[in-house]
Amino acid sequence: MLKKIELNKNGIGRLVEHEPFLLPAEIELDFIAKGYDLSDAFVWLQNGNNNGVLRLSGTLKIPNEYLHAGYLNMRVEMYLKGEMAKRWEVLPIKLLEVPNGFEVKDYLGEIEENLVQLQEEVLKLKKQHEIIK
Repeated sequence: MLKKIELNKNGIGRLVEHEPFLLPAEIELDFIAKGYDLSDAFVWLQNGNNNGVLRLSGTLKIPNEYLHAGYLNMRVEMYLKGEMAKRWEVLPIKLLEVPNGFEVKDYLGEIEENLVQLQEEVLKLKKQHEIIK
């Protein structure tokens, strides 16, 4: 299944789809960097003890050795005539193993979800405090 990662001008990459979603055991990524030519780019991958580098040519199929429970970390580097011209750090992608694939969670989406839960807890505590007064 093809998913998109947007690479912004500030050097950060993030899944376009922020809500958790299910994926089959195969993940293919399309890196989008408006205004940049990624024809001479490389993707550094890391999940657990597995590290590696792949050349980016169009979409990128994530090799199986990186597809297991944990955080999939990536960095994209664009080169011009052998010299690194631009680097993007992609926010970690949380992979949870489920039958026949993965539940995928966006790093910032997960933080935002936790913040909402914390805000709800704070409101409950404020209401309890008002009742006690």
